[in-house]
Amino acid sequence: MLLGFHNKAFAQSANLGIFPPIMQIETTPPAEVKSKFYLQNDGDGMLNLNIEIKAFKPSSSNDGQIEILDNFEDFPDPLFINRIKIKDKGVVIKSLTLSPKQRKELDFEITIPPNEAKGDYYFTLFFVNVPSTNISTNSTLTSAGVAMNVLLSVGPKGETKGFIDKFSAPLFVDSGPVPFTVQIENQSDHFVSAKGSIVIENIFGQKVGKIDLLPVNILSSSQRLIPDSKNADLNAKAYPYPVAIWPEKFLIGPYKATLTLGFSDSEQKFSRTISFFAFPATYLIGILAALGIVTFIILRIRKKID
Repeated sequence: MLLGFHNKAFAQSANLGIFPPIMQIETTPPAEVKSKFYLQNDGDGMLNLNIEIKAFKPSSSNDGQIEILDNFEDFPDPLFINRIKIKDKGVVIKSLTLSPKQRKELDFEITIPPNEAKGDYYFTLFFVNVPSTNISTNSTLTSAGVAMNVLLSVGPKGETKGFIDKFSAPLFVDSGPVPFTVQIENQSDHFVSAKGSIVIENIFGQKVGKIDLLPVNILSSSQRLIPDSKNADLNAKAYPYPVAIWPEKFLIGPYKATLTLGFSDSEQKFSRTISFFAFPATYLIGILAALGIVTFIILRIRKKID
């Protein structure tokens, strides 16, 4: 998921998988956080993996991607990294070996003392093949390894706050599909899960379309562009940033689109309405051109007959 319920985390190599690819944790000090995950070597060779932990923050592109950091200075507690442990059958490990086709279950543990600084901690667990231990701070993919993103909120959490920062579509279209830009800002001190939809009505107030947005996580004090839930991968290839697509092709007249969205840990709902106009100018020009050609041919034939 980054940062959706099941959105992109770090990409994984063809022969090595990690499940789950993202872990969400909410807790209040003091606490002993424990969770299981597993690695799967689907390849035919032995893998010697080093374990590395890197902090991250949301990318400035607002598209759900992240930026890996070199240090933990942005953490509420910069020494928090020392509390994270990966265990294999109760033993703390810094590396491991996976045989071909082997599945290995591991334990993720964090000890949170009573005085731990409240706030969100975002970090990634890298499992990197020994020949490729160099991790670029601007990369979200290691050439021989996988990674699991962890979103940890140490409470008590503050008030959930946010708003619709952008909701727009082209003012005029001659045909569909119609792209909608949806950007939400999370002003909370913790990550939130957002879910919503867009309902389209025609001039008569009839519902003619609905777009379900992709459920996503939005990190604290950040913005997030939200695509639709059906065509996110295809839209990523056609548009420079995430958009929500209404796939209807033949459109004519004025339309009204209403966005409704809410955060999972709040009863508050956000709503905004925009309008756009559609007229099939391309089809009309084609029809007029065809009529013109037919008229010209008829007149030429009549002229010859006369």
